[in-house]
Amino acid sequence: MACRAISIICPHCNAPHKAKEHRKVASCCKGNANTNPPILPTPQTITECPHKAHCINCDSSHAANSCKCKFWDHCFDQQWINAKYAEVRQHLLDSRNNSNNLRPLA
Repeated sequence: MACRAISIICPHCNAPHKAKEHRKVASCCKGNANTNPPILPTPQTITECPHKAHCINCDSSHAANSCKCKFWDHCFDQQWINAKYAEVRQHLLDSRNNSNNLRPLA
């Protein structure tokens, strides 16, 4: 099965850039001199991003390509992946239905 990603996504922060460009373009690392107080960029002496990663697959605090990710463990098990995404879709439908039931009747 081929990747269905619409664009390149950084495995560390889920922003639209390559992982090797993360330190140059990610807001967490490049800093912001216009804020009060200014946010300093991550020093160039630090080779890896020191900020907390976010996995787009399982919503945990690791990079999407980390061996800690349960999706990474099963990356070649299409049946497992389909089952997990079915669970996620069902959860979203259930939460949507529950929020619709909470609306006041007109």
